[in-house]
Amino acid sequence: MDNSKMPLMGKAMGDLERQTREMDKSKPLFIELGRSFSNGAGQSVEVGVGTTRRKPARIYRMNPGMNQAETALVLNAIYTQVMDVFSGQVPAEFRRSDLESKLRNGEISVREFVRTLAGSEIYRRRFYTPYPNTKVIEFLFRHLLGRAPATQAEIRSYNQILATAGLKAAVEAMVDSPEYAQYFGEDVVPYNRFPSLPAGNYLGSVKAATDLVKTPWSSLSPSYLGGRV
Repeated sequence: MDNSKMPLMGKAMGDLERQTREMDKSKPLFIELGRSFSNGAGQSVEVGVGTTRRKPARIYRMNPGMNQAETALVLNAIYTQVMDVFSGQVPAEFRRSDLESKLRNGEISVREFVRTLAGSEIYRRRFYTPYPNTKVIEFLFRHLLGRAPATQAEIRSYNQILATAGLKAAVEAMVDSPEYAQYFGEDVVPYNRFPSLPAGNYLGSVKAATDLVKTPWSSLSPSYLGGRV
Protein backbone atom coordinates (compact mmCIF):
# COMPACT_ATOMS: atom_id res chain seq x y z
CA MET A 1 0.00 0.00 0.00
CA ASP A 2 1.30 3.45 -0.94
CA ASN A 3 0.95 5.54 2.22
CA SER A 4 1.71 8.74 0.33
CA LYS A 5 -1.61 8.35 -1.52
CA MET A 6 -3.55 8.31 1.73
CA PRO A 7 -4.09 12.00 2.69
CA LEU A 8 -4.30 11.56 6.46
CA MET A 9 -1.43 9.10 6.67
CA GLY A 10 0.75 11.23 4.40
CA LYS A 11 0.07 14.36 6.45
CA ALA A 12 0.87 12.56 9.72
CA MET A 13 4.14 11.23 8.35
CA GLY A 14 5.07 14.67 7.06
CA ASP A 15 4.38 16.25 10.43
CA LEU A 16 6.49 13.64 12.17
CA GLU A 17 9.39 14.23 9.80
CA ARG A 18 9.26 17.98 10.38
CA GLN A 19 9.23 17.51 14.15
CA THR A 20 12.37 15.39 14.05
CA ARG A 21 14.17 18.10 12.06
CA GLU A 22 13.17 20.98 14.33
CA MET A 23 15.25 21.97 17.33
CA ASP A 24 13.80 20.92 20.66
CA LYS A 25 12.73 24.27 22.08
CA SER A 26 11.40 22.76 25.29
CA LYS A 27 14.97 22.65 26.63
CA PRO A 28 16.76 25.81 27.83
CA LEU A 29 18.88 27.54 25.20
CA PHE A 30 21.04 29.64 27.47
CA ILE A 31 22.58 29.43 30.90
CA GLU A 32 20.27 30.94 33.50
CA LEU A 33 21.68 31.60 36.96
CA GLY A 34 19.23 31.49 39.83
CA ARG A 35 19.16 32.95 43.31
CA SER A 36 20.32 31.07 46.34
CA PHE A 37 17.79 29.60 48.74
CA SER A 38 17.71 31.27 52.14
CA ASN A 39 17.62 27.91 53.90
CA GLY A 40 20.98 26.78 52.54
CA ALA A 41 19.51 23.96 50.46
CA GLY A 42 20.82 25.53 47.28
CA GLN A 43 19.18 27.05 44.23
CA SER A 44 19.06 25.03 41.03
CA VAL A 45 20.76 26.60 38.02
CA GLU A 46 19.50 25.90 34.52
CA VAL A 47 22.53 24.86 32.53
CA GLY A 48 21.01 23.56 29.32
CA VAL A 49 22.70 24.67 26.13
CA GLY A 50 21.12 23.96 22.76
CA THR A 51 19.15 20.75 23.13
CA THR A 52 21.27 19.19 25.87
CA ARG A 53 20.20 19.36 29.49
CA ARG A 54 23.04 19.02 31.97
CA LYS A 55 22.99 18.18 35.67
CA PRO A 56 21.91 21.31 37.58
CA ALA A 57 24.42 23.19 39.68
CA ARG A 58 23.41 24.79 42.98
CA ILE A 59 24.15 28.07 44.70
CA TYR A 60 24.57 28.07 48.47
CA ARG A 61 24.33 31.10 50.76
CA MET A 62 25.05 31.44 54.46
CA ASN A 63 22.30 33.36 56.26
CA PRO A 64 21.74 34.36 59.90
CA GLY A 65 19.57 31.98 61.89
CA MET A 66 20.35 28.86 59.89
CA ASN A 67 19.93 25.60 61.75
CA GLN A 68 22.63 22.96 62.05
CA ALA A 69 21.55 20.95 59.02
CA GLU A 70 21.35 24.02 56.79
CA THR A 71 24.78 25.20 57.88
CA ALA A 72 26.19 21.74 57.20
CA LEU A 73 24.99 22.00 53.60
CA VAL A 74 26.83 25.29 53.17
CA LEU A 75 30.00 23.90 54.75
CA ASN A 76 29.96 20.85 52.48
CA ALA A 77 29.45 23.12 49.48
CA ILE A 78 32.56 25.11 50.43
CA TYR A 79 34.73 22.01 50.69
CA THR A 80 33.27 20.57 47.49
CA GLN A 81 34.06 23.73 45.54
CA VAL A 82 37.42 24.74 46.98
CA MET A 83 38.88 21.26 47.52
CA ASP A 84 37.30 19.63 44.45
CA VAL A 85 35.50 16.90 46.35
CA PHE A 86 33.80 14.80 43.68
CA SER A 87 32.55 11.92 45.83
CA GLY A 88 30.15 14.06 47.86
CA GLN A 89 31.84 12.99 51.10
CA VAL A 90 34.37 15.43 52.52
CA PRO A 91 37.50 13.64 53.78
CA ALA A 92 38.24 14.31 57.45
CA GLU A 93 41.69 15.70 56.66
CA PHE A 94 40.12 18.45 54.56
CA ARG A 95 37.93 19.76 57.36
CA ARG A 96 38.82 22.81 59.43
CA SER A 97 36.87 22.59 62.68
CA ASP A 98 38.16 26.00 63.78
CA LEU A 99 36.77 27.69 60.67
CA GLU A 100 33.53 25.73 60.84
CA SER A 101 32.96 26.86 64.43
CA LYS A 102 33.63 30.50 63.54
CA LEU A 103 31.27 30.35 60.56
CA ARG A 104 28.51 28.78 62.66
CA ASN A 105 28.93 31.49 65.29
CA GLY A 106 28.92 34.32 62.75
CA GLU A 107 32.53 35.28 63.52
CA ILE A 108 33.63 34.94 59.89
CA SER A 109 31.91 35.05 56.51
CA VAL A 110 31.91 32.43 53.76
CA ARG A 111 34.37 34.67 51.96
CA GLU A 112 36.85 34.50 54.86
CA PHE A 113 36.36 30.75 55.16
CA VAL A 114 37.16 30.33 51.46
CA ARG A 115 40.17 32.63 51.72
CA THR A 116 41.67 30.71 54.64
CA LEU A 117 40.93 27.26 53.21
CA ALA A 118 42.48 28.10 49.83
CA GLY A 119 45.59 29.38 51.58
CA SER A 120 45.86 26.40 53.93
CA GLU A 121 48.53 23.74 54.04
CA ILE A 122 46.16 21.03 52.81
CA TYR A 123 45.27 23.12 49.75
CA ARG A 124 48.95 23.86 49.16
CA ARG A 125 49.84 20.18 49.22
CA ARG A 126 47.03 19.18 46.92
CA PHE A 127 46.87 21.96 44.36
CA TYR A 128 50.14 23.91 44.54
CA THR A 129 53.14 21.78 45.47
CA PRO A 130 52.88 19.15 42.68
CA TYR A 131 52.06 21.52 39.81
CA PRO A 132 53.57 24.30 37.67
CA ASN A 133 52.20 27.81 38.10
CA THR A 134 50.02 27.63 34.99
CA LYS A 135 48.13 24.65 36.40
CA VAL A 136 47.87 26.27 39.84
CA ILE A 137 46.30 29.32 38.20
CA GLU A 138 43.69 27.09 36.53
CA PHE A 139 42.88 25.59 39.92
CA LEU A 140 42.53 28.97 41.58
CA PHE A 141 40.24 30.35 38.90
CA ARG A 142 38.11 27.21 39.01
CA HIS A 143 37.89 27.03 42.81
CA LEU A 144 37.58 30.71 43.69
CA LEU A 145 35.93 32.39 40.70
CA GLY A 146 34.05 29.45 39.20
CA ARG A 147 35.58 29.74 35.75
CA ALA A 148 38.72 29.08 33.75
CA PRO A 149 41.25 31.83 32.92
CA ALA A 150 39.84 33.99 30.14
CA THR A 151 42.96 35.65 28.74
CA GLN A 152 46.71 35.30 28.63
CA ALA A 153 46.90 38.62 30.47
CA GLU A 154 45.11 37.06 33.47
CA ILE A 155 47.52 34.15 33.44
CA ARG A 156 50.56 36.43 33.27
CA SER A 157 49.25 38.59 36.09
CA TYR A 158 48.68 35.71 38.50
CA ASN A 159 51.85 33.98 37.40
CA GLN A 160 53.73 37.08 38.48
CA ILE A 161 51.99 37.06 41.86
CA LEU A 162 52.74 33.37 42.40
CA ALA A 163 56.36 33.81 41.40
CA THR A 164 57.03 36.82 43.59
CA ALA A 165 54.68 36.47 46.56
CA GLY A 166 53.44 32.88 46.61
CA LEU A 167 50.13 31.05 46.89
CA LYS A 168 48.53 33.02 49.71
CA ALA A 169 49.07 36.30 47.88
CA ALA A 170 47.41 34.90 44.75
CA VAL A 171 44.47 33.69 46.83
CA GLU A 172 44.15 37.10 48.49
CA ALA A 173 44.20 38.88 45.14
CA MET A 174 41.46 36.65 43.75
CA VAL A 175 39.17 36.64 46.80
CA ASP A 176 39.53 40.42 47.14
CA SER A 177 38.86 41.01 43.44
CA PRO A 178 35.83 42.97 42.19
CA GLU A 179 34.73 39.87 40.28
CA TYR A 180 34.55 37.76 43.44
CA ALA A 181 32.66 40.53 45.24
CA GLN A 182 30.20 40.90 42.36
CA TYR A 183 29.27 37.24 42.02
CA PHE A 184 29.70 35.86 45.54
CA GLY A 185 29.98 38.73 48.00
CA GLU A 186 30.46 37.75 51.64
CA ASP A 187 27.96 34.92 51.99
CA VAL A 188 27.64 32.95 48.73
CA VAL A 189 29.77 29.86 48.20
CA PRO A 190 31.71 30.10 44.91
CA TYR A 191 30.20 27.86 42.23
CA ASN A 192 30.87 26.84 38.66
CA ARG A 193 29.44 29.81 36.77
CA PHE A 194 29.78 28.17 33.34
CA PRO A 195 28.86 24.51 33.91
CA SER A 196 28.05 23.72 30.28
CA LEU A 197 30.78 25.47 28.34
CA PRO A 198 34.48 26.08 29.03
CA ALA A 199 34.83 29.66 30.23
CA GLY A 200 37.47 31.61 28.39
CA ASN A 201 39.79 30.93 25.49
CA TYR A 202 42.85 29.70 27.36
CA LEU A 203 44.23 26.58 25.71
CA GLY A 204 43.83 24.44 28.83
CA SER A 205 40.30 25.54 29.65
CA VAL A 206 38.54 22.64 27.94
CA LYS A 207 40.49 20.01 29.84
CA ALA A 208 40.52 21.91 33.11
CA ALA A 209 36.91 21.08 33.95
CA THR A 210 37.37 17.33 33.51
CA ASP A 211 41.01 16.75 34.41
CA LEU A 212 41.59 18.91 37.47
CA VAL A 213 42.55 16.32 40.05
CA LYS A 214 42.93 12.59 39.69
CA THR A 215 44.96 11.79 42.78
CA PRO A 216 43.53 10.02 45.85
CA TRP A 217 42.84 11.69 49.18
CA SER A 218 45.40 9.53 50.97
CA SER A 219 48.56 10.98 52.51
CA LEU A 220 50.38 8.58 50.16
CA SER A 221 49.18 10.66 47.24
CA PRO A 222 51.97 12.05 45.01
CA SER A 223 50.58 15.44 45.99
CA TYR A 224 52.08 14.89 49.42
CA LEU A 225 55.31 13.14 48.44
CA GLY A 226 56.94 15.40 45.92
CA GLY A 227 57.05 18.74 44.17
CA ARG A 228 57.82 22.18 45.52
CA VAL A 229 57.11 23.38 49.02
